[in-house]
Amino acid sequence: AAAATPTPTPTPSPAAAVPDGGVMTNGAVDAAAAVIDDKIMITRNGKRIPGKYVDAKQVPKMVNKVKVREYVTQQRLDGELDQLVFEMLGELMKFQERARIQDPTKAKLRRRLVFGLREVKRGIKANKVKCVVVAPNIDEGTMAGGLDDVVNEIITLARDAEDCHIIFALSKKKMGKALGKHIRVSAIGIYSADGAYPLYKSVLKRLEKMQAEAEHVGTWARGMSARNGPIAMVDGGRQSIRSRGGPPFPPRAAAE
Repeated sequence: AAAATPTPTPTPSPAAAVPDGGVMTNGAVDAAAAVIDDKIMITRNGKRIPGKYVDAKQVPKMVNKVKVREYVTQQRLDGELDQLVFEMLGELMKFQERARIQDPTKAKLRRRLVFGLREVKRGIKANKVKCVVVAPNIDEGTMAGGLDDVVNEIITLARDAEDCHIIFALSKKKMGKALGKHIRVSAIGIYSADGAYPLYKSVLKRLEKMQAEAEHVGTWARGMSARNGPIAMVDGGRQSIRSRGGPPFPPRAAAE
């Protein structure tokens, strides 16, 4: 009689092999992310990550709970400015996407804006950026060459550049939303305001008005300090001193 053919033992697929006692259910792993081989890691939501990014994924992220970071200087945050910047970015992105669909090659050479710290920094160095919008709540990165160093370098480059405005507005999430993207954006560099020039002028006009008010308040505060001693500066430079017998606050700069 012919010998019976042995039944091969099924070999578990790599996706089912979870080391260290991990249990995989319906293609997902248990609470901890599991490395299924030397090249792939599966997270708790089933996403596969190449091995070269595994170490970075396992580093705990430091969530920035501060709404306004210390690099926001020489300008207070303003709701009206935020709204104007939001509308301007939306218009510029709309025209840029329309041009990209019509002619991708030509659109890449004539971009209206770029976003992301690396692209913005590159644009400033190439003297292409005429305005930089920076989110006031970028995550902390205190290591050498980290986020703090990159953000400070971008701010310094923008202020040293000829005819380049810098604006602190919105937040990372709102800047991504303004561009029509579900991502968080730390900085945006505007190359051209073509298509949204009236909004761009309104943004600059509002920024100039804010700077004039800040200078007016600063002059008043220095004068009051010389007469009555130092006073606290809060709420964008406006602090009541009614209890000290002085005026409650300086008159606002005349509207344009």
